[in-house]
Amino acid sequence: MNEVDWALAVGVRVYPDPGLGDLSGPELDATGFHEWVVSPRGGGITDPHRVKLILSSNYTPPFSSATSARPTVEAVNEFFTELDDLATGNEKKGDGLRVGRRLYLYFSGHGFMPAATEDEIALLMANATPNRLGNHVLGRAWANLFYRSGYFREILLFMDCCRNEFSNAPLNVPFLNPSNDPQAGQKGRRLYAYATKWGRKARERKMADGQTRGVFTAALLAGLWGGAADTATHEIRASDLRSFLYQNMKEFLAPEDFNNDEIPKEPDFYPSANDADNFLIANAEPTKYPVRVSFPGSIAGSKINIRSGVIRDGIEFKILETATAAGTEWDIPLPRGLYLAEIVGGPEAKPFEVKHPRVSEGDGVKHVEF
Repeated sequence: MNEVDWALAVGVRVYPDPGLGDLSGPELDATGFHEWVVSPRGGGITDPHRVKLILSSNYTPPFSSATSARPTVEAVNEFFTELDDLATGNEKKGDGLRVGRRLYLYFSGHGFMPAATEDEIALLMANATPNRLGNHVLGRAWANLFYRSGYFREILLFMDCCRNEFSNAPLNVPFLNPSNDPQAGQKGRRLYAYATKWGRKARERKMADGQTRGVFTAALLAGLWGGAADTATHEIRASDLRSFLYQNMKEFLAPEDFNNDEIPKEPDFYPSANDADNFLIANAEPTKYPVRVSFPGSIAGSKINIRSGVIRDGIEFKILETATAAGTEWDIPLPRGLYLAEIVGGPEAKPFEVKHPRVSEGDGVKHVEF
């Protein structure tokens, strides 16, 4: 029983206080993460009792004031208290404090960085105001508590929140105080990913489907659903997800943000790449992106190869797909990676890279032209 996974996803969209204001993306973002975490093709948590989704819409907004607004910290604390109760019950039965294999924590909404630390992010709950900044959840503090206690072997924390510094904000530290597991540092694994680096703002924007989402979460879900999957093993390891987000989060920005040097283009992570355990997060079919190879009609009947790059001592390109030229175009979906398009006996081969297309530009097709 203690090898099962648990998940909490929180999306706070409605903030009645005009000093904060409503957002558009958090509910869709939290719901999207929840859909991944319960899917057999994603996190695979099939027991609904081990997954909690907290949304503004659960509490029938609009609210008359910030005082009556929901969700509040108490809704999150209920989930954490349940985990603590399970750990205590397990210990009384002689089974140790372990609650599960992995804990997923996802938070989206207004956020800030407490002045006391550059490493923490606080999610403001719906009843927060500029004078009531204590109404928040400290994501990293809670993730660390469950990591150090040994309640879980793996902790994954994702936060799509701003990290502006609020110098006058009190810290709403975790109220639980479990004993630390002395083996947690050796046995435990964790990956914390934040939408932006300290002191910066997170972004949300209207995506191609017309719905507004957080840029970080859009990239995160694209990676988890297969964009970050290794093309050979179909595994998504911590390093795969980290690399995908580093390389592709900027592709989800609006054009004006993409060209603005003040807008961060990369997420932030803990621990650092050098210290991180490269553990398996999920298995997924690698996402394939549209590629169109264009060639002159004069080569009709010629053999065309697509070679994929395998990085070893150098880069070795092996034949992946072969076709006979007909017309002047070849449409072929390919997962992210390095490739060569070659016309046997024809002009020089064309190298190209496939990655997640920039959502604000073009038709989303990778064009390779001879």
